[in-house]
Amino acid sequence: MHAGAGFHQPWRDALLACLQSVTLQRAPPRSIHHLTAMLTDSFRSAAAAALLVAFAFAPRPARAQPSPDRWKADVELGLNGASGNSSFSILQTGATVAYLRTEIASFEVTAGLRYGKSDSKVIANDSRASLKLDFHPKSDFSPFIFATTSRDRIRKLDFKSSGGLGANVTVWRGNAGKAAWSAAALYDYENFRLEPGSAGPGSRGSVRWSFRFTAERALGPGASFKHVSFFQPQWNALGDYLMDATNSVSTKIIESLSLVVRHEYLRDSVPPPGARRDDQRFSVVLRAAL
Repeated sequence: MHAGAGFHQPWRDALLACLQSVTLQRAPPRSIHHLTAMLTDSFRSAAAAALLVAFAFAPRPARAQPSPDRWKADVELGLNGASGNSSFSILQTGATVAYLRTEIASFEVTAGLRYGKSDSKVIANDSRASLKLDFHPKSDFSPFIFATTSRDRIRKLDFKSSGGLGANVTVWRGNAGKAAWSAAALYDYENFRLEPGSAGPGSRGSVRWSFRFTAERALGPGASFKHVSFFQPQWNALGDYLMDATNSVSTKIIESLSLVVRHEYLRDSVPPPGARRDDQRFSVVLRAAL
């Protein structure tokens, strides 16, 4: 090792002086007392040199690493429109805020709104909010609890809420993505927006099973594909079910801004009075990571 490596010049000079005091040849002892004094002096010098070496090469305390950012937030915004022989406009916006401690738990809140008109007629008017708490989300087995509220005037839903608990099982995890199944039990309540004179029920509540499949895969630098599908049959009547399948492709434009193309298919086997069973939605939105 180089003489000056690992410690500063003052410490090196002091160490060299101590070593010289130990190693310099001295005159032969003239008596037993003289020999004892020489040995004591040499021992003290050697001990001082050892202390200097230990202090000079003692590991310095590492600098405190900055704590990882536990918060994640995304905002989405999309606007479609036309004018002329026909006119329409649809605004879609949403936000997600998550607190991530993936070794323990993660908490996520999501909200979305869609509103649109065509020739002064409302063609889209729905909103949705949800929260979810995952325990040990990095594990292959992850319990969770969730709650969701929504409203869709076009589908005759004045208010809808559901909540429950379940577990997620990761069946594949790799550098390019992951895939997982989950199963849950939930209670679902719906309040309908009935047309004047309608004789149908104004609300209904049911206990349902919920089965979900999710898959994510990278398509290349800055691009990814995501699939999420739900199947929620009533616990004692499999013919009464809700189904939702969403596919999306995200492409990064800049570091914190992405373009997302999304298709969603919805099916309610027993829809509210006056509503159809099937709905499809196609959207193109910008997503900003905050």
